Amino acid sequence: MADGDEAPFTRIYREHADSIYAYLRYHLADPAMAEDVTAQVFLEAWRQRETVVIDPELGWAPWLFGVARNLVRVSSRTNARHALVDTDADSPAWGVVPDPAVSHAERDERHRVLEAALTATRQLPDADREVIELCVIGSLTPKQAAAALGQPAPTVRSRLTRARRRLRALTTQILLSEEVLT
Repeated sequence: MADGDEAPFTRIYREHADSIYAYLRYHLADPAMAEDVTAQVFLEAWRQRETVVIDPELGWAPWLFGVARNLVRVSSRTNARHALVDTDADSPAWGVVPDPAVSHAERDERHRVLEAALTATRQLPDADREVIELCVIGSLTPKQAAAALGQPAPTVRSRLTRARRRLRALTTQILLSEEVLT
């Protein structure tokens, strides 16, 4: 890729674009903004193709997510309306298209659980939320997330375990409180 060959870059884009977009869609209020920032991530990869050093074992994902994290921070600082996503009740979260074979009641229940999980995710401590965002939403392995965060892999694995436990408990708590209110 360093010599300007587009084929490896195309492969990297196809392999990672969807997960980068999902991560950015989670963070940014506007789907179009998430698309623009996804393009910026890959533009930065193209610009730095000659100088960036990628660990062959981990691949491009940690570096790409690191760039995405930085762009989210810049976007959040420069424009408050692009802070954490407040999912529109009528649109599926994370770009998931509803399955037409699923009944409306089942779809409503899935949506209710997903909304509770998103609310619970926002309540996690920053370090735990960041690991959930990278590993669950971004589909990185704990080792890749560790590289993206600049932290040791065992630390990320323990945070992920703790964060999943907290997320389950908070989601259950939210769902139970909704049932009590109805």
